[in-house]
Amino acid sequence: MATEQLTLTDFLAQWNIGAIGVFEPAAQYHAAMDCVIYIKEDVAYRADRVDGYLTLLWHPREDRIVGVKLKGFCWLYTRVRALRRPFPPGDSAVGFIPLIQVLETALTARLGQILAADDADREHLTGELASVEALYDQAKAALDPIDIEVDTRQIAAAA
Repeated sequence: MATEQLTLTDFLAQWNIGAIGVFEPAAQYHAAMDCVIYIKEDVAYRADRVDGYLTLLWHPREDRIVGVKLKGFCWLYTRVRALRRPFPPGDSAVGFIPLIQVLETALTARLGQILAADDADREHLTGELASVEALYDQAKAALDPIDIEVDTRQIAAAA
């Protein structure tokens, strides 16, 4: 039995699905999960959770980051907004915020958790800190070449 080879365009046309646009790297807020996912490459990925905030998204066959997931984004967004006071002229609570600032805020929040921990937990968390910081540095390097901003209008509406 022969199988017919279809292009993706032909396959989608059979189901009356419109053309797929060209992929562009983007950071997208997902309200139901309160997270931002940034994908810079149109590939499948494997995820490695770093901590309660950061998950690194790795290329499926190569040792390189193709995106990041930041959880607890509303809380992180509120902290970034508080740190940016007084707001620059024309800046409001609704708009866009650089993803790199949110990533740095997540690492700072982790440092706060260490300071607030009891002695046993503090020792354990401090021991992990160097490796966690290295992973955050990898995430920042993946974001750094591009000025990625997150559209925060959904977050402001939900708050």
